[in-house]
Amino acid sequence: GTWAYEVNELSPGCLLVASPDTFRFAGPRQVLDQSVILLVRHGKSGSSGFIINRPTQFDVGDVTKKLAAFEQNPLYLGGDIGEGVYMIHGIPGLRNATEVSDGIYYGGSEHAMSLVQDGKAKPEDFRFFFKYAAWAPGQLEGEMESGCWCAVRSSLDLVLKPRTYPGLHFAKAHKVFWHQVLQTLGGRFQNVSRDTIIKEETERMKMEEWVAILQDGGNTSVLNHEGIEMGAMAMSTVTSQLTQADLEVDLTRQRAAAT
Repeated sequence: GTWAYEVNELSPGCLLVASPDTFRFAGPRQVLDQSVILLVRHGKSGSSGFIINRPTQFDVGDVTKKLAAFEQNPLYLGGDIGEGVYMIHGIPGLRNATEVSDGIYYGGSEHAMSLVQDGKAKPEDFRFFFKYAAWAPGQLEGEMESGCWCAVRSSLDLVLKPRTYPGLHFAKAHKVFWHQVLQTLGGRFQNVSRDTIIKEETERMKMEEWVAILQDGGNTSVLNHEGIEMGAMAMSTVTSQLTQADLEVDLTRQRAAAT
């Protein structure tokens, strides 16, 4: 069955489960928000891994033609570093593959294609990621001490068997899997999951309230009307800045075309 438990030490093969809000407004690192990362390398030279719960709207064949046997495989966003396509799987003995931990391997795509073409493996036995997550020496340890991550050992199915959520937009799927991992961990993690759901639902309701008031400027039934007006002003400022930036880009293009 599916299982997971918290561990105290970082090592390849463990999962890093992001705390609820650490990376929510983290700029380029916002991709790590409510992420679950398979750690594939950890040592004195730094750490790296793949986000396993961020599906994209693309397949492998949309970004590379070098993996013909896997062109229909779903492509996941593995992090914010690099530009390559990377593969993990649970098949031992593949040439040029590296064992991450018991039952989890990284690489060996050419041999994997041969196995699929010979009918000895199925395309769905392999998972693919665009980009990866990485940390400088000591950085991940510092983030662990700050409470950014929880290190977890889990059953192989959580890592190697992608979850699908029919009807759910791909951009929301990472949240569902993140909650499933917390629920599998149980105990205080179930409380974190529950509290996060309540908080996000409250925020969603507030946003709907904002939209209603912005659509009806005469509505004074909301107690925090002044705060909503300030929010509207901030939104207007951002919009004007974006419009000005677009205008500057257009002007630059026109100047270049004229020379």
